[in-house]
Amino acid sequence: AAVRAGLTRSIGASNFNQAQLAAIDYVQVSTKGGIPIAVNQVESHPLLPQTSLLDFCRARKIVVTAYSPLGSPDNVRARTDSDPSLLGDAGIAAIGASYGKSAAQVLVRFHTQRGVVAIPKSKTPAYMAANLDTFDLELSEAHM
Repeated sequence: AAVRAGLTRSIGASNFNQAQLAAIDYVQVSTKGGIPIAVNQVESHPLLPQTSLLDFCRARKIVVTAYSPLGSPDNVRARTDSDPSLLGDAGIAAIGASYGKSAAQVLVRFHTQRGVVAIPKSKTPAYMAANLDTFDLELSEAHM
């Protein structure tokens, strides 16, 4: 209804998998109408890279936005003691140190280098600035 009324120009999805996105794409193509999905927001980080979904979305010009790109370190309801901490991961910290960057900056760059929009939670202006200070960095293939 919002599309027909001209009230929307873009539509986003959240946590849609490939089958769900394909079903929407099929309906839009078969009915010759509607607005294609512009963005799909999903949890993504190095332990959950969503590679297959990312490839699927790229082929359909759907932007992927990663929520929890730092691995949800503050989500106490969803985390268990056995969950790995990406920000505390020695390997990620070592990669950051080799570039003069923090683990969080490496994690943000991991996404942007893959063409994924990263939306890390930022509590302070300093963290916000640090998250933006990743565009002078190119992670090697081995570090990706």
